[in-house]
Amino acid sequence: MDDGQRLFRDVVGDVKSWVPPESGENFEQSLYTFLSERVNIGKDGISRKEKTVEVKRNDERPVITVGGSIGLDIVENFSEEDVEKTSDVLDESGLEFTIVIACGVEDVEAWKEFTVNHRGTRTSDTQTDLVWKEKQFFGQTTY
Repeated sequence: MDDGQRLFRDVVGDVKSWVPPESGENFEQSLYTFLSERVNIGKDGISRKEKTVEVKRNDERPVITVGGSIGLDIVENFSEEDVEKTSDVLDESGLEFTIVIACGVEDVEAWKEFTVNHRGTRTSDTQTDLVWKEKQFFGQTTY
């Protein structure tokens, strides 16, 4: 496994352990802060080579990037209309890896369809993983 794959795997793990704030609060800022604190610390607690965590804007919504190769797209209340928008974000990201984070899902069937079409896939040379954060756990200290 190369360094990019390892970082991607670690960031997916970090995203899975992140607890979104109460609904209506700024998910992007919360995740940005969380990743900025976690991404540069190895499992042994020792700092790794610094990886930049940034928030970039696109036409639809902000995208958090890690190390210039991983894009994180947060979708609040994923629904049928998000399927095409999010697919476009993935296709146009130009990044090696992407993680789509659904902070709440309004349309479970649309999320399932999106998951079948995108989890673990490589589209436009981008490897994708998907994470669903359930609303019932927002704001809790453990997830």
